[in-house]
Amino acid sequence: MSPGPAPGSVWTAAALRWVLAGHPDPAPTPAAFATTWPEAVAGLRRHRVVQAVSGHTEHLGPPEPIAGRLHRLHVAETTGALLTLASTVRVSSALAAAGVRALIVKGVALAALQQRRPADRGAGDVDVWVHPDDRDRAVEVLIAEVGYALRPAQHRVLVRADGWRYRFHAWATPETVLVHPRFCDVDLHWRLMRSPAQLELSFDEAWRRSVPVAEIGPNVRSLCPADALVHVAHHGNKDAWAILRHVVDVVALVRAMPADAVTAAAAADRQVNLALGVAARLAPEIAALMHVPHGRLARHRRVRWVDEAWAECLASRLRLADRRAASGVDDARLRLALTSWQMRTAPNAAAALHPLAELLLPMKAIMAQQPLPVAVVRQLTGRLGRTAPSGPSPPSAG
Repeated sequence: MSPGPAPGSVWTAAALRWVLAGHPDPAPTPAAFATTWPEAVAGLRRHRVVQAVSGHTEHLGPPEPIAGRLHRLHVAETTGALLTLASTVRVSSALAAAGVRALIVKGVALAALQQRRPADRGAGDVDVWVHPDDRDRAVEVLIAEVGYALRPAQHRVLVRADGWRYRFHAWATPETVLVHPRFCDVDLHWRLMRSPAQLELSFDEAWRRSVPVAEIGPNVRSLCPADALVHVAHHGNKDAWAILRHVVDVVALVRAMPADAVTAAAAADRQVNLALGVAARLAPEIAALMHVPHGRLARHRRVRWVDEAWAECLASRLRLADRRAASGVDDARLRLALTSWQMRTAPNAAAALHPLAELLLPMKAIMAQQPLPVAVVRQLTGRLGRTAPSGPSPPSAG
């Protein structure tokens, strides 16, 4: 059962609902939701929606110190988005020049598909999806041509080792991280989701339907809107709708798409249908686009899942930052709650088994240097380091 909403979350949802509805009067005040202005600002930051609300502060009426703080946050988020924009252009150009097909997903590319400015969504890194056969080549290009380096703890995923722990890591992890002294980090994906069963979308299919994103640069391509909606829905569901930015992403993408394309996606994919149900909590008109499943049990399950997802979203306890910071019993509790959600709402049995395997074999313990039983016990007692030792560094790629 989800805990109560985090401080400021209920007002943050009300403020987003007010912004997305076009500023109907009256504007929501934090006091009406038993929230102080500092808690309201903390809620905006926690849910990563500062940009969605900070441009409307003159209507919300915060006191001067809070208005100034929101303005500074807005400037910082805009600056970060512009850096992400520059990093995206540089990475896309380098990969295109080397003949590596690459799709930019989420981030500034998603903002463009949503018909928003890149800075309106904010972004922290560049998510690049390449064909699995091009993974090593993409790493080589980003290291040699742009100056990126592999994050040490991620080295092993590129090593063709024989140990089962390495193979499990490669199976469970769909990406590796590259860092740069000036540009944003790159999350290099060879699968969009951890398991191919979670999202049956091949790179070749997505590439054939992909669209150029000329607003960012001549070499930038991204998922077509229909594929982007499916990806956003599955990604939000994987995270148990841990933050409101996931929900805003769905609302903005749906509003930028033809209604018949949205209803077709909802009928074909129950996780898209679930995403529409959650998004309707911020934009009620989206409810009309949902697919109504046959049978009383299926309809009851859909309503229950939407209610649970919304409760988790306001609680925001399963967001990645909290899970990474947790250790010991709290870590086990959060992983169990997330795994339970992922298994119950999985699109098929194969996708449901994947989070169970990760629950039984936690990744921190897999990548530790101790024998597995020792590492698991150390993680459960909170004594396993949060950063796995990297060991000797392998060659850069392949």
